[in-house]
Amino acid sequence: MISKPLLKQSIKANGVSWLLVTVATALMLGIIVIVLGSLQANEIRNSLKDTFVESELEAHFKGGAIDGFVEAFETVEEIYPEAKGMYDLTTATINTYEYYKLLGTPEPKEAAIQTLVEGASLEQKDQVGLIANQVLTAYEMETIQTEKLHEFKSSIVIEFILSGTDGEMSKEAKQAVISISKEILDLYVKNENLTDEDFQIIARLYIEKIFYQNLLSSETEETKEMLSALEFDTMEDLLNNYGFTEIKVTALISSGIIQYVSFINNEITSEEAKSEVTDSLLTQMPEDVAESLTELGDLNINHLVIGSIFYTIAGLLLPIVYTITTANNLIARQIDSGSMAYVLSTPTKRRKVTITQMVFLIGSLILMFLIIGAVGIITTA
Repeated sequence: MISKPLLKQSIKANGVSWLLVTVATALMLGIIVIVLGSLQANEIRNSLKDTFVESELEAHFKGGAIDGFVEAFETVEEIYPEAKGMYDLTTATINTYEYYKLLGTPEPKEAAIQTLVEGASLEQKDQVGLIANQVLTAYEMETIQTEKLHEFKSSIVIEFILSGTDGEMSKEAKQAVISISKEILDLYVKNENLTDEDFQIIARLYIEKIFYQNLLSSETEETKEMLSALEFDTMEDLLNNYGFTEIKVTALISSGIIQYVSFINNEITSEEAKSEVTDSLLTQMPEDVAESLTELGDLNINHLVIGSIFYTIAGLLLPIVYTITTANNLIARQIDSGSMAYVLSTPTKRRKVTITQMVFLIGSLILMFLIIGAVGIITTA
């Protein structure tokens, strides 16, 4: 089938180039594997993945905080007129009572209530009388220092607001009304009137106060899906894993809300403002790039570099050059030098010459890649 003398001649003529290519390619692979091992490439991959996950979580937290801020702002707008009116009436009731008491009026409570009712509009007389009576009943039962007077009036006002709500309130809703009402009254007593900017401050402070704890106790479907996708049992585990402490989360959502408010105050729509604030690294990239980076999280970097880069580009370059030059040496160069004419002048058949040269070329390549593969396995281990 083959000519042994011709095979030996081919090995002798091309052995050096085969050895050089094999050693160079194997050395290249060994260096790549060793370098990847020292760089801990999979840790780099995981770090990159964590960066994108953290960016998405930050966007998620900001989005949730903005939604809560919008609801809180609407609640502040709804509560403020009632809280302001009730606080003013409570203040007027106590001041009138103290005035009649200072004058030595025998029944200062009744006198104060009568004065307030007479000064009210016809449709409000009954309500004013009822409120004034409740305020003074509570006021007479306690000895209130001047510095505690605002706290007392605030508690009275909040009780009136809660009693005036329609239907039964949940514990969370009740706590929200109490907290927001107190913030409104504390700011109102200082400024005497509140603007939209004040409403925004109150809503932001409220969300900053409750967001982290609500995040830990959240049981929405969206939260469950996120925990499942990231392979965490609880939100607390997820936050701890990515370093989201209460301080960090609060600072994050605070900056998000402030940025959102600055947008809407400059006549940008709420949807556009929220979209700008909640942009993450992936959403800022073209869709195909974002998808590629998402898939990167499932890749083994060692396999990517060795399989997709080395064995498709660098690792094949020298063997391809070897194949071309050796094929040329086996046929064309022997024809040019006259060696082929000498070989064909012997009893050796042309078919045997062709098969011999083919066996040498293919066999040398197989042996080359076996050696390179063995080097890769050894260095990886």
